Formats: sequence, C-alpha cells, structure tokens
Amino acid sequence: MLGLLAAEEKTLGEIMKEAVLPENVDFLGLGVNPSFYSALIVTAFLLVTALILRIFVIPKFKTVPGKFQAMLEWAVSYFSGIAKDNSPYRNKYLGAYNFSAGLFIFFGTMIELIGIRAVWGI
Repeated sequence: MLGLLAAEEKTLGEIMKEAVLPENVDFLGLGVNPSFYSALIVTAFLLVTALILRIFVIPKFKTVPGKFQAMLEWAVSYFSGIAKDNSPYRNKYLGAYNFSAGLFIFFGTMIELIGIRAVWGI
C-alpha cells in the first residue's frame, strides 16, 4: 500500500476521493457520472430479459407448473402480498414496482461491486 501511494504521489484521502467521486465522463456531449453507464447497462439487461421471458417463456406456461414457472409465480405472489400487506388500498402495481426496483438495485450494486465499469474503462 505504501509503495502504491509513493509511486503515485497521492495521499490516501485523494485516492479515496477519486474512488468515491470519480471524474465525469462524456455521454452525448454531457458530462455524466460513470455510474450512469452502469444504470443504462442494468436497465437494458432487465428490459431484454423481461422481453425474452414474455415472448418465449410465458406462452409455454402450463396449468401444472414446472420448477421455473413455480419459482416465478412464487416471486409474483410474494411481492404482491407485500404490497397488499403494506398498502391495502390502490396496490395493483405496487408489487411489480417493488420487484423491479429490487432487481435494479441488486444488479446495479453487483455491477459496482464486481467492477464492470473498471473492466470496460468507463
């Protein structure tokens, strides 16, 4: 660690500041935080996955569910139940919102933890 600090001639505070507050990057002529790219990647991944599930998987569902269908139905009923328990009125779309927000937060956090931004040079 000391060799790294001496080689770059930066203090630990400067290194931490760069890690927490990175320089803005260019996106269509605008300076944006590099996490914006992570958000775009997660959003595109979730939308493409949902589209593939809707077109190829859901039409093949049966009355007696298989393992994947049972897992998917459990997740839907779980988040729908949470929405009904916490908001007894006007909760029609709240379960789907909670599910999608949870997926976005999970995958966004995993991208940041794994360091995909650093791999792509963003």
